[in-house]
Amino acid sequence: MRTAIRYIMIITALLIIFFPRGMYGEESDKDIFDQARLAYLDEQYDRALNKLDRLIEKFPGSDFYPQVLFYKGRCYEKKRMFQKALDNFEECLVVSQNKFLKEEAEISIIDVNFSLYEKTGNKKHTKEIIRYLKGKNDVVRYYAAIMLSKVKDKTIAYKAVPTLKWITANESDQDLVERAKIALMRIDPGLLKKLSKSKKLSDLVLVIKATNKKTKRVTFSLSIPFAFAKLAMDNLPEDARDALEEEGYDLDAIINTVVDKGEILKIESETSIFKIWIE
Repeated sequence: MRTAIRYIMIITALLIIFFPRGMYGEESDKDIFDQARLAYLDEQYDRALNKLDRLIEKFPGSDFYPQVLFYKGRCYEKKRMFQKALDNFEECLVVSQNKFLKEEAEISIIDVNFSLYEKTGNKKHTKEIIRYLKGKNDVVRYYAAIMLSKVKDKTIAYKAVPTLKWITANESDQDLVERAKIALMRIDPGLLKKLSKSKKLSDLVLVIKATNKKTKRVTFSLSIPFAFAKLAMDNLPEDARDALEEEGYDLDAIINTVVDKGEILKIESETSIFKIWIE
């Protein structure tokens, strides 16, 4: 009797291993996703991709679809198939409603673009990273700045300076502050020396004055804490920012001029002269 029971248990175990659908019915999308994620963690990227593709084919409306795209992107990134990785990460951003998944996808896009820049030297990839300096998510914005600091072309790396200085002056996370300082030193060791002598950004005041060209009289004057001005600029709608850039006004360049270089920025219209500086 015991021998018969033992054989039944062995046969049952084999059926569970080799014929899971026969024992428990059809696999769910979660079952396939869990298998794919396990394969990814085991660095079996081709197997993971096969599982993810099968999930999409079998469950086209699955709630796991955004995560499937993210893990496909990760697999392609590990296989150094960077364009396919980007395609999946970008589609993940479109379809996902999960804040943290979107954040991870954006960070991955930054990583892939950095790898592509190092591989090809094409500056279009650094432009994609620079684009994230204007985002509303601080985690992504800070990560973009730190990655840009690693770019060998210093004219590109300097784009990260305003964000890195903002971190050192305003963030309470000391580990993050130290990483920002290292990034600044990587770009230019002199930046760190200037930083120790400068005021905190929270203490700075942005001043804007307009003077009539003919009468020389001040027609407009505004003083506002720089932190408020920076917050307003960071939250400027993308279409408004693009319109300003089409007119030749790069907000990042303005910040770099008035804050980092300590210069007075002068903008002229037909009737007035505008001056912007920091006190």
